[in-house]
Amino acid sequence: MIDRAADMARSPRGLALVAAWAFAEALLLPIVPDVVLLPLVAAAPRTTPRLALALAVGALAGSAILVGLVLADPDWTRALILGLPGIDALTFPRVEADVAAHGVAAFAAVGPGVPLKVYTTVWTATGGSPLVLAVAVVVNRLTRIGPGIVLAAVLGHVAPRWLRRHERIAFAAYALGWIALYLVYWGIA
Repeated sequence: MIDRAADMARSPRGLALVAAWAFAEALLLPIVPDVVLLPLVAAAPRTTPRLALALAVGALAGSAILVGLVLADPDWTRALILGLPGIDALTFPRVEADVAAHGVAAFAAVGPGVPLKVYTTVWTATGGSPLVLAVAVVVNRLTRIGPGIVLAAVLGHVAPRWLRRHERIAFAAYALGWIALYLVYWGIA
């Protein structure tokens, strides 16, 4: 499993997978790209810069499409995003207050939280600059996903043999962790 993940991380398919997932998540997918990115980084830590770049490019492209949707019909776009799991009627007012109070700095957050797509929608609907948004998207991906990337890369550098010896347990624990997180986040558990 680890060797297959490492091969994927080193291939154009791995870059495309990370970029496509980041694109889809920035637009409408309710599952973060960390899910696929972190195992690739742990399996092949030297690919981290390329994979992080693919993450940023995908997030920027997805956010650009979302900006177009917001500009075309902000109410429809907001309703569409409100229909996603983990986003409720209070999410947009909280983000609107956060953006009003902190401006673009609201995008810089660590760990789980409100999806990028909500910040992008609010920023665009309130007349925020698209160029500033592009920087904010990259900052958001670095602050939200960056710590996980660093931990995965360190794990891949420090414990590659352990990961290979315990790959089934490691992948099972990883998958169960994400499932549990999403069950709680989506209010299912």
